[in-house]
Amino acid sequence: MVTTFTDKLSELLADAQAKLRQGFTWDTFSEAFLTFIHSAMIAAKEELLNPGPEKKAAVLEWVGAFWDFVVAKVPLPTWLFWMKLPYVSTAIRSIILTIAAGLIEGLYTQNLEQFRA
Repeated sequence: MVTTFTDKLSELLADAQAKLRQGFTWDTFSEAFLTFIHSAMIAAKEELLNPGPEKKAAVLEWVGAFWDFVVAKVPLPTWLFWMKLPYVSTAIRSIILTIAAGLIEGLYTQNLEQFRA
């Protein structure tokens, strides 16, 4: 991967982290999650020379980092304590990555002109 992609994604992750540090709400999470995925897709298009499936895999790798941050660092409401349990967190991470893969495909399909190289 190109370093500038990593730099951009690190910056996007930091932005998402700043939003989510203020406290967990589903609205904030959804906005940060969708914004992160969309921005990561644009960064992949601009910075990576790899074919589409490899760009998608690179974005999904960063989505995993996004989720790991949410579980580890975001102050979740007490009733969501179970999300921090290791076996639950691992299962939810898998679900989040599956949802993200579908979102990537949907965003790509709906915005072909924006994502074509």
